[in-house]
Amino acid sequence: MTEYEMEVQRRKRDTKLQHIYVTTSKNLKGNRVYVKLPEHPVRILGFRTYDGKGIVYQHPNSMLYAPWIFIKIWKAYPIGHKNLGKRWARLSKLQRCISKAVELEKKVCCDLFDAGFPDSSICLLPESGVKSGGSDIVLTKRNPNFGVNPDFFKERPRFTVQKGLIAIEVLGTTNKHGKGLKFTYAYSKNFVKWMEECNEFNTIPVIAWIEGKKVYYVLLQNDYRILEDIFFTAYNFDKYGYRQQKGFVPVKRAYPYAMTSRVLYGIYGAYFKE
Repeated sequence: MTEYEMEVQRRKRDTKLQHIYVTTSKNLKGNRVYVKLPEHPVRILGFRTYDGKGIVYQHPNSMLYAPWIFIKIWKAYPIGHKNLGKRWARLSKLQRCISKAVELEKKVCCDLFDAGFPDSSICLLPESGVKSGGSDIVLTKRNPNFGVNPDFFKERPRFTVQKGLIAIEVLGTTNKHGKGLKFTYAYSKNFVKWMEECNEFNTIPVIAWIEGKKVYYVLLQNDYRILEDIFFTAYNFDKYGYRQQKGFVPVKRAYPYAMTSRVLYGIYGAYFKE
């Protein structure tokens, strides 16, 4: 039997996540699970959705043919690992990857706050910026409602980027696959498209990464030369042409353009002052 502690959104209008416990077992066939809600200690029979992003259940003591309630899973923490099904394992792996990315993004948010950016202007997009077009963190003071009700913007990630002043993509790093530190990013990532989409709405694109306890930033604006120097390659030019490198890119390529958060604040800090 395997038990998970999950952070979920139970209603669309909810701005805060709740904790529930979900139990799976080899005796439960298909997508069936047991759900333990905060207000109802007795386990309830539920079903995992086919896309692995949520669970449906009927309210405790409900009448026959009562409507099914959907809850969206944001994070899942396995408490045990026995009899772990393959489909549930894939969900857990995805959530672990998202959680690891979010932990890096939180460190970048703290670094921005320490540099002087107001806490109310720093928006960490949910699920590592899914459906935002490639951004993880947005800095803005343009809309007066942002500081008052940032959750309104978090529910609309692409809209948040469009209304922002700075959009930051946090890249992972690894020491594997050759000598030296390398950037890691999704194979489908298109940096040119992301930069052009940000510039279309006058949002400044920035990439960031962490080395040890230090956070570095590269200000792209609308400079294709910087993108080419960091992420493009002419390897096998005759066959593939000059193109964005899909895989692991040496971090040292970004060093000539790197800056700290304090330098970034020195350039744009005036836009965030009251």
